[in-house]
Amino acid sequence: MYVSSRKVGSNLYLIANKYLDTYRIMEKGLEPPLPSYRDTVGKGKFVTIEYNDIHYFPNSVEPNYLLIASLDLNQRDKEMQVSSYLGSGQNIYASTSNLYVAVTQYQRIDQPNQPASTPNGEQMNLLPKIMFIS
Repeated sequence: MYVSSRKVGSNLYLIANKYLDTYRIMEKGLEPPLPSYRDTVGKGKFVTIEYNDIHYFPNSVEPNYLLIASLDLNQRDKEMQVSSYLGSGQNIYASTSNLYVAVTQYQRIDQPNQPASTPNGEQMNLLPKIMFIS
């Protein structure tokens, strides 16, 4: 699912979330699917991003992959660079040298006089920095 895009200089960054169906994975005992993408400048075949190339956001519990694609608009024959992160982002900010992804995290807050089974949580937004891919 498309999240956002940013253009910095001649570079275009496309950001998308890919949902992981954790219920189906756990119910059927399946291996989680790896993120993949296709670039028409390449051979047009899907490229799979392996586990050791997937980054993560600390303390993020979102069952998604965040994919960030980088294209140099001045070099249209060059294949795009793609990074993958376990977790998802909702808001993207850019400076001239970094992307910032707003990642939602939840913390449990125990409140007196409430049953232990009542879910209480506080939402926090963190902005992990992602270096631009060149």
